[in-house]
Order: sequence, then structure tokens, then C-alpha cells
Amino acid sequence: MKGKIRKIIPALDITDLNQLKKLIKKIADVDFVYGYKVGFTLGLTYGLPKIVDTIKSISDKPIIYDHQKAATDIPDTGKLFAKVMKDSGMDEVILFPQAGPATLEGWVKALQDQHLKVIVGGIMTHPKFVVSEGGFITDESISKIYSMSHSMGVHSFVVPLTKPDETYNLYEQAKLDDKCVFYSPGFGKQGGDEAEFGFLKTHYLIIGRSLLEADNPVEYIELVRKKIATKKLMIVDDSSIIRRIIKRHVDDYHLEIVGEASNGETALEIFRRKRPDIVTMDIVMPRLDGLSVIREMAKIDRDVKIIAVTSLADKATGIEAIKSGAKSFVIKPFSADKLQMAFSKFI
Repeated sequence: MKGKIRKIIPALDITDLNQLKKLIKKIADVDFVYGYKVGFTLGLTYGLPKIVDTIKSISDKPIIYDHQKAATDIPDTGKLFAKVMKDSGMDEVILFPQAGPATLEGWVKALQDQHLKVIVGGIMTHPKFVVSEGGFITDESISKIYSMSHSMGVHSFVVPLTKPDETYNLYEQAKLDDKCVFYSPGFGKQGGDEAEFGFLKTHYLIIGRSLLEADNPVEYIELVRKKIATKKLMIVDDSSIIRRIIKRHVDDYHLEIVGEASNGETALEIFRRKRPDIVTMDIVMPRLDGLSVIREMAKIDRDVKIIAVTSLADKATGIEAIKSGAKSFVIKPFSADKLQMAFSKFI
């Protein structure tokens, strides 16, 4: 997907003002940092205006307030909440409007009237939250939170990095799109993997404990940047031997494998979600041939780099694959050098 945007947001869940100042001074000039998330710990300890003034004296990046969790009250209190946010100097505000559609509408509109950016969440990182997981809140109501917010002009959403399947379903059900911006807690200590969210164009990772506990926060952020920037590879071949051969050489190219498929239908299912940068594509496969898959993938993401893998006796098909949307092809059996040459064009 062309133009993917990936950044991080430090979650400033601390109570020490000096620690806050030191951290912001260290990371203020790191362009990979989008903004800063402030919660109740700093807000209740010092008051939001003081926290905002402290941060803005060092950095001009957006400050996001997360009340953990706002919009669980009656609709009328939304106006007062929005005024407090505006007066404190907040730029963006996270809501989890689980008190029903009237509260969602009232609180979202109140923040919009104050010209504050609204970020809406509905599902959380921990297990046993929605009914299907053994929780209290119905899965259907979560989907309604996202779709109703979107219909009100909200384009920023919280989705948990620990629940890629649920997030993909919400994305589809609520008819969200590439214009939306997604904020995800769950990186680091909670084990979330950003590579599972390739279908999101703009994605900000909210990082708390892992960053706050790092000996060198700038170095830690750079490690996160490098991990996220690693090119993602998907291997599609009905031969497990060919898949193993390709996997064996992946480390040499600094690629991260995000999916494997032995047939065309499975390949498309994985591709829609993972949106890898590079795909090796067998041509002759069951349940949908490689040329058909290449055409479909090119429709979904015209910038994907597909390397067609074809047999020596079928070189013409490799040329046809190029016409269908592949960017290159290799002929089986291939050497490590031939494979490296194909990959090197896109790394």
C-alpha cells in the first residue's frame, strides 16, 4: 500500500513531573513521534492545564487526552467535558462511548463544536471484553460505536494491537477506509504486532511501559522504527519445498514473512489483511490460479511488488504475469542468486 504512515505516541502514564520533562526533552525532535498521550495520572496529580503548558513549552506536537474511559456518562455532561478539554489546551481527545448512542452523539458533537479532534474507541486490548470473548459488552454494539462515529464525521479510531482479527472485522463492518487514522495500544509489554495491521494506511502505536522503562528512549524508538520499516513478504506456492527454499533466504534480504499460502483463495484472504510489500506468486495452483490472484492483488494494492514464480517450460506465462500486474518473475528451478536478484529490485 503506497503512502503508509507509521508513527508512535508515548503514553505518559506517570506521576512525576520531572520525569515527564526529561522524557519530552529527549524525544521532542524525533520525527517518528506523532504526539503525546496524557491520562488521569498526570491530570489528577497536577491538573491538565499545567501538564499541557509543560509539554508545549518543550514540544509543539499534538497532546491527546485519554480519560480512561470518557463518554460513559449521560449525554449532557459532554459539553462540560469538551469545555474543560478546550480550556486546558488539549488538541485531541479519546472517547469510549459505551453508554449508548445518545451519549456518543452528545459527546462527539460537543468536542466537534469546540474544534477538537475526536478519537473514538470501543474495543480494548485485554481478553474477555466483548461477549464472544466471555465479556459483558455485545460484539454488535462495538461495531455500532465505530460506524455511528464514522457517520458523524469521526475519522480517528482506537483499535487494540492485540486483536487484529477483531479490528479487521470492525474495519469491514463499519465501512472504515484509508482516510481514517488508527491509534493502537498494545505494543511492547502486551505483545501486539503491527505487522498484522497492514490493511491500515495510517497507524499510530501507543507505547507506554516499554518506552517509559527504556534506559535510552531515543534508541528504543529507533528500534521500533526499524522493526516497523522492515519490508513485509508473503510467499504463495502450492509446493512446501519451494516455500521452504524461499523462507531459507529471507534473512539475507532483511524481510519479514507475514503470510504463506498454498492456494490462490487463501492467498487473497491473507493479502487483504496483511498487505505485504512483496509477494512471491506461484502460477499453477489449486482453487484460483496465480495469474488471477495477481490481477486481484493489483486491484487491491497497485503498488505491491509481485514476483511471479513459473517453470522453465512456461516462460511465456511469466511474461503474461508481468502484463497482469507482477513486477518481475523467476523461473523454477531458481538459484539463490536469481532469487536475490529478484528481491534486490524491491528492497
